[in-house]
Amino acid sequence: MSVFIKTARQQEATKIMTSHLFTLLEGGSRSGKTFIYIRNLIVRALKRRSNHLVMRKYFSSVKRSVWYGTLPDVLEVSFPGFIEDVHYGLNKTDFFIKFRNKSKIWLGGFDDEKRLEKLLGNEYSTILLNEASEMVFNHFEISKTRLAESSGLDLRLWVDENPPSKKHWTFRLFHKGINPDDGTRLIESEKKKYGCLRINPEHNKSNLPGDYFGILDGLSKRKRARFRDGLYSSDVDGALWSNDMINSAQLQGEASDWLSEKAQTVVALDPNVAEDKKKDEDFKADEAGIVVISKDNRNRTIEGKALVEADYSGKLGVTGWAKKAVWAYYQHDADCIVAEVNQGGELVRQMIKAVDKRVVVKTVRATKGKHTRGEPIAELYENGQIKHAPKLDKLEDEMLEYVPGITTSPNRMDAQVWGNTYLFLGDHHEKIQSIRVR
Repeated sequence: MSVFIKTARQQEATKIMTSHLFTLLEGGSRSGKTFIYIRNLIVRALKRRSNHLVMRKYFSSVKRSVWYGTLPDVLEVSFPGFIEDVHYGLNKTDFFIKFRNKSKIWLGGFDDEKRLEKLLGNEYSTILLNEASEMVFNHFEISKTRLAESSGLDLRLWVDENPPSKKHWTFRLFHKGINPDDGTRLIESEKKKYGCLRINPEHNKSNLPGDYFGILDGLSKRKRARFRDGLYSSDVDGALWSNDMINSAQLQGEASDWLSEKAQTVVALDPNVAEDKKKDEDFKADEAGIVVISKDNRNRTIEGKALVEADYSGKLGVTGWAKKAVWAYYQHDADCIVAEVNQGGELVRQMIKAVDKRVVVKTVRATKGKHTRGEPIAELYENGQIKHAPKLDKLEDEMLEYVPGITTSPNRMDAQVWGNTYLFLGDHHEKIQSIRVR
C-alpha cells in the first residue's frame, strides 16, 4: 500500500490554509490541489465534532470527481487502515461521510436547488469551493454566510481552480484585493485574511505518470497556459466570447449529464466555394466550417440547452465539404444540415443533394452582420445554455480571437453560430437582433 507524503508545494499550501480565513489554490491540472484540501479537511473533521462542506457548481461534478474520485483516494492513501481504526459511514442518499466522532463532510452543487436548500440550512467549520472558475462571486458570498459553526476549529473557506481569465472574481479578489461586487478595494486588515498559492503539475511530478506531461505539452497554446502552467488568460478587446465563457462552456463529465435527451441534432455548414484541387499542396481554399450541435428542445425556442458535439471543419473544396457534411449527418444521426448559402447560392444545396438526395437540407442566408448574428448566441453562452464536448480547441480559439470588423471571418465560428441560431431561434433567425435572452 502506498504511503502519502506531502510534496513541498503541498506543505506550503497547508501553511497558507491554516493561517488564512480564505485560501485560493490555483494552478494546472493534476497538481494535487484538491487532494491536499480534502486531506486537510478530513484532519480537521477528526480533531473535533464538526461539519464541513465541499461544493461545485454542478452536483453531478462533485459526485463524480470528489465522492467517487478524490475522497476515496485520500482515505486509502493518507489514512491506511481507516475503516478499521476510525469507523465511518457513507450516506449515499444525502451524500455525506460520517466519522466516529459524529463529524460530517457534506457534498453539494449549486445547481441542485432542493439539496442546496438543505445544505445551506447547516453551519460549517470548513467550506471548499472546488473548481471555482465555474462559479460566480455570489456562490462565494453565499458560502461565507454558512461559515458559522462554533466547533472550536478556526473557520476556513477554501477555493481551488484552474485559472480562468483575469476578469474572473477569483483573480480580482485574491490577487488585486478588489471586491468584485462593487469594485472597492479591500482595507489592509481584510486583505490579510486572503492567502493564495499556485500549484502546477510540475510540483506534483512524483505522483504523476511521465506520459502525462507529454499530453499537456500537446494541448493548444491557450490550454497549455491554463492546465500546464496555471496562468490566467487575458481576453481580446472587442471579442464576443471571453475566456471565462469558453471555460464555463467546456463540458465537465458525461454528455448525458448535461444533455439527457437529444431532441434535435444538426450539422451546421459554413461552406467555401473554392474549386476542388487534385494536389493538396496546390490547395489554397479557406476552411469550410462543419460543426455538429444537439439541443434538448425540438420546438427550437430560446429555452433549453445545447451541446456542440464535434468539429469536422477543414480546407475542403466543394466536393470535399459536401461529402464531409453528409458523412457527419449520418455519423451523428442528424435531423438536417443547416447550410449558409450567401456565397454559393443553390450550389450548396445541389452539391449536398448530389452526394445523397435523401439528406434534409435547411438553407439560411445572412442579411445581418456577423456581430449582430453572433451576439445573441454569445449571450446564450453567457447564460450557460451551451456546452462544448472535448477537443474543440480550434473552434474555441476562433471564437476567442474573433473581433467584429477587425479580424477575418472564421468559418468554424460561423458554422457554430448558424447551428445554434437554427436550434434556438428556428425560422426566426432573421429577427435575432430583436431577441434577447432572459
